[in-house]
Amino acid sequence: MHLLIAPAIRRVPLLALLCCALALATPLTALATPLAGINIVLMRESNRSETPLLGITARLADEAELPAEIVLPVPENPNIIWTGEFFLEEGRENLPAQHQLEVRDGVPALVFTLTESRLGHAEMTYPGSEVLVQAALEVYEVGFDLTLPVETGPVYAAIALPPHYQGLAGSDVVRMSTEADGLTYYHIEQPSGEPGDSVALSIQVQEIDPPGRYNEPVVWMVVIVGLVIVGSAAALAVNRKRAGGVPADEA
Repeated sequence: MHLLIAPAIRRVPLLALLCCALALATPLTALATPLAGINIVLMRESNRSETPLLGITARLADEAELPAEIVLPVPENPNIIWTGEFFLEEGRENLPAQHQLEVRDGVPALVFTLTESRLGHAEMTYPGSEVLVQAALEVYEVGFDLTLPVETGPVYAAIALPPHYQGLAGSDVVRMSTEADGLTYYHIEQPSGEPGDSVALSIQVQEIDPPGRYNEPVVWMVVIVGLVIVGSAAALAVNRKRAGGVPADEA
């Protein structure tokens, strides 16, 4: 399976139950903690009236001591729906976290603190995620263009479409795969990223059939499990750059 982003969570409204504020247990350092890997997925909802949902999941390297600040890329003017820590253990609830929107070296960034897990996740909507390009045929362009605020290991970026949508044209290097969740992923991969690097992906889409039902929680499960694969794949690269590795299991 490809490295994907997504948390083992229920839909966002179910996740944003009791958002608790997490106080920083240690002072912030001047340099942000590098990421062992990051997954970025923009999911086109089944319902046309709903805005595409952007999910970003990242993992800190094993040597990062907790609590630790995690810094994620964000689009301009995002509407943040949920941020927090994710756990792979069955039955363990994910932990909401208070976030801050900042500008790091001229780059928009979403910042929050991980206290118990090295997996951080954020979900959001934002203006311009979907733009009508051909009114007569109801063709829309869906996509994102993010700038990395920190160093990271492997990068996976994807646009996920439900079965009743088809991709017409998009970025040149896009690959396509249909996963067990029933969604089609148009995705790109990068071995690593530096602060200031762009992660951009866009595709023109058209609705072809009446909306059907699909298991959205499975989408995020696929993504989060994929991130564990990212962590495993990133271990060798991280080892070459600094002491320690990135294990596949949770901290």
